Amino acid sequence: MRLTLEELLSELKAREESIQDIQFDYEQTIIVSSADKQEKSSGRVVFKAPDRFKIDREGPHPQTFVCNGKKLWIYSPRFKQVVVEAWKGWSRSKVPPGLINVGKYVDFLKENFTLTGDGASDPSSYIVTAAPKDAREPPTTLKLWIHRLDYLPLQMEWRSESVLIKTKITRFNLNPGSDDRVFEFKTTPDMDIVHL
Repeated sequence: MRLTLEELLSELKAREESIQDIQFDYEQTIIVSSADKQEKSSGRVVFKAPDRFKIDREGPHPQTFVCNGKKLWIYSPRFKQVVVEAWKGWSRSKVPPGLINVGKYVDFLKENFTLTGDGASDPSSYIVTAAPKDAREPPTTLKLWIHRLDYLPLQMEWRSESVLIKTKITRFNLNPGSDDRVFEFKTTPDMDIVHL
């Protein structure tokens, strides 16, 4: 079925409103063309409406991101360091690029990006492309592949002048009833804590 961009955004909004919490796995490739460098990572994400999340990133530079809606903790086990700061919202955070709040992203995209999409795309997904509305933002694009049947993101591609981040999302678990304790980070005495 072919959808206009507005019809697709309406379907995405209805889908996200049905999500109280969501868990998924991801695989990510970061390509830095200016340094001829490529890095792969993977991880597990838990989101809970409206703005709580936990991201466990594995790879060469493992990190854990935890947000309870008021505070954001970023833990780097390699350095046993935790950075703690007030949560300022998704667009101004240090959350890894290429990941979006799958449970609450349609309004964010509409407010901050110029969106395009043809509604036809490929047999398994719709494709939406987003470019920042604010001319002061660096020139970037975000491309989303949305599953045709369940309206969940399958893949994302974030591109700047010198960086390309490809993210593939798998193993969705919708509304599993995630425990609120997941979104509180517990420090230990051996951690270096930095408050920003």
